[in-house]
Amino acid sequence: MSREDLLNFSNFDALPIIQSIKNPDLKRKLKEFLETWSDPSFVAWKDWYCPYMVTHGLPHIQNVFFLANRVYCDSKEESLLNEAEVFCLILSIWLHDIGLSKSLFNIPDSIQLQHLNDFLKRHGLEPLKNASEINCLWVRKHHALITKYLIEERSELLHVIRAPFPAFIREIIANICFYHSGKTPLEAKADTESGTKKEYYDSVSPLSEITFPNFEYSDLKLAVNVLSLAALLRFLDGCDQTEHRIISSEMLDAQEREIESEKLKIFERVLSILGGFRVSQDLIKMWENIYNQYEINEQDIEDFLQRYRGEKGLKSEAQDPVIQDVKEFKILNKQIDEHFRYKKSVSDVHFKDGEIILIPSDRSAPDNESIEKVKNDIKKELRECESILKSYPTFLSYSQDNITTRSDLSPEELEEAYIAKISKIPVYKDPNYYKAFKYRLFFESYMRKFIVKKLKEYYKERWWKDGFPGGVQNGCKDRKRGDPKGIGKQDKPEIFVDY
Repeated sequence: MSREDLLNFSNFDALPIIQSIKNPDLKRKLKEFLETWSDPSFVAWKDWYCPYMVTHGLPHIQNVFFLANRVYCDSKEESLLNEAEVFCLILSIWLHDIGLSKSLFNIPDSIQLQHLNDFLKRHGLEPLKNASEINCLWVRKHHALITKYLIEERSELLHVIRAPFPAFIREIIANICFYHSGKTPLEAKADTESGTKKEYYDSVSPLSEITFPNFEYSDLKLAVNVLSLAALLRFLDGCDQTEHRIISSEMLDAQEREIESEKLKIFERVLSILGGFRVSQDLIKMWENIYNQYEINEQDIEDFLQRYRGEKGLKSEAQDPVIQDVKEFKILNKQIDEHFRYKKSVSDVHFKDGEIILIPSDRSAPDNESIEKVKNDIKKELRECESILKSYPTFLSYSQDNITTRSDLSPEELEEAYIAKISKIPVYKDPNYYKAFKYRLFFESYMRKFIVKKLKEYYKERWWKDGFPGGVQNGCKDRKRGDPKGIGKQDKPEIFVDY
């Protein structure tokens, strides 16, 4: 199953994940959505926060959608999800990272800022003082919540599922997207130890404790298991840890240059702020030494932050510009190694009989150390999802212990489940079929023109001899002035319209 075949929505009904949708209205809406959002020139894909991260744009979304079809093929259930759940899952796959889109999430004025702050307060977050606080670090941390905000509150940006598309369906999709983040709890956890600092996401209600209405659209009325869909999306998103997210070595080089440029900006900004504060020269020297190191030591950054807090006597770090900038600098410092390089070791991910199979980029000499990091990423997502995926309605048997690396399987062996599923749909590969079809279309078109021509000749002759019934009588008596050929355009019978 090539990506080109899968993402060619002209063969929409052949997609494994689409086959369980029978409702024509739902299928039409979904096709319209996919054709709009799969266009690389679509507004959502134009500009992104955190450009130095691995792609969260269209290539990533297509990869996750691709993996969802593979999971569907590997499923032993005839229909993994009901058609309402499939509809919500597909929309969630395509929308789950739009919180990182600068094209969609921008706050141009104070009215929009107030609207966003009202949403943040309802969800227990501190409101923003101004739009300049919306930086890469903040967006990266809260991108799942921003996605929820865009789907629920700014649906006019989403085109196909904008109002009057039912609000409760947008609520379902928004929560699937919100809970795809590893920061959010799918099920209730034991309380953290007393005295430990709680982050905002520690206080978010587990998804398992939230109830949602039935999915009612067109003639459908179905229950949607939002918990299972969020777990499935989290699992699929976690499996996209391959070279496809890097796109090319040129992109990797460009990202490295972008990161170094961003680190320099942060270094100079922090140096300027420190110069305006009453801090010791030793602290300024520490910051200069950190930046000038060939390989920056994270412990040195922590030592700098600890000394800065002590000299400033900070009670709150949330609004301190130096703390925020240094934290972003720290993330940038490990970005290439932690988010880029090791993903180049895996070319693809397959699912076969409940097994998660990683295909090495270099089959002859796989980079086992990097592949192990990819396995750990997938295991991390599976820890909380595994029990949910094994239960109703998904019944998927993937586990942390069943992730393997295979270099010996051919593409045909890996895709045999897809081939078996797709074979249920009639596909005409015989060139004679297309040849016959082409001639049939030509014959039908020719006959249509021939019949129309004869009818026009018949009625034209009848017009001049007997007058047209219900129209102009007695031949030329009622010709319009200035129309020497006879009848004016507005009086032409329908049969005279040229084809």
